[in-house]
Amino acid sequence: MQSMPRYPHQTRLLQQVKTAPKPLQAWLLAQGSLTKQLTTFANGQFRVQVIANGWQKLDTVTAQRLGCRPQQLAWVRESFLFGSSHLPWVKARSIIPMPSLQKQARIFRYIRQRPMGKILFFRQNPTGQRWCDKTQLGYARQSCYLWQGCQVLVEEIFLDAFQQFLNKTAE
Repeated sequence: MQSMPRYPHQTRLLQQVKTAPKPLQAWLLAQGSLTKQLTTFANGQFRVQVIANGWQKLDTVTAQRLGCRPQQLAWVRESFLFGSSHLPWVKARSIIPMPSLQKQARIFRYIRQRPMGKILFFRQNPTGQRWCDKTQLGYARQSCYLWQGCQVLVEEIFLDAFQQFLNKTAE
């Protein structure tokens, strides 16, 4: 895992990450596919459980991060990511605005239980910006990617089960 982000707002991002527990900080800053990183960390064990997917209207903050107008329709997929535990490690939410779904990103509507990261990072690392925050469920990172000319926002919340696993492996 790389520890330094390549985003223009690095200082603000680093300040946000510093509030997270030490073992989790590197995960919040890591670049590339979280799918690949979790699979490696869990010795090859990884699975996705889709919770919901469908059309939703963008809220103001999400629309701003995607450079869209509020209330624009977007395809939203929510899922749990599991490693080597029966409890989910990450709650993921992928948001793709309708204009992107009319281009290459339409593939994301049909991936079912496959990890989104396997497609998003298959041939290249998409560019984008990142935000981190503490939510009710845990520390979250939000990454806005430009993938093959399409906007994709991915939110990953590191759940308590993952933080407990990190603490055990650090001991």
